[in-house]
Amino acid sequence: MENGTGTHIIGDLKMCDQNYLFGLDMEAIKKKSIEIIQKNSFTVLGSYFHRFENNSFTGIIALSESHVSMHTWPELGIVNIDVYVCNYNHDNTEATRRTFEEISALFHSEKVEKREIKR
Repeated sequence: MENGTGTHIIGDLKMCDQNYLFGLDMEAIKKKSIEIIQKNSFTVLGSYFHRFENNSFTGIIALSESHVSMHTWPELGIVNIDVYVCNYNHDNTEATRRTFEEISALFHSEKVEKREIKR
């Protein structure tokens, strides 16, 4: 492993229950996501979440290791999640994968399409 490399997981959660997504509590998802991130030993620097008129939302959580972002599309039953973590001091690949999987589970999708990129 080279210093400065990282693991970037980009995911599209599909076939989510639209009623479930429309009813999501954005603040609860934010809190649970931060708990998952911290449990996986990453450092949260701050976050910003924005709710749209149809109760969809977009959120970004800045980490000292990089970021986690999410975007909900309740009308389509889709959630996009992006988790990127640097591997500067040690290999964070497994913790990055766990973070992605645990946050993804919050949205109850029937189908997850993801790509893992080494950077």
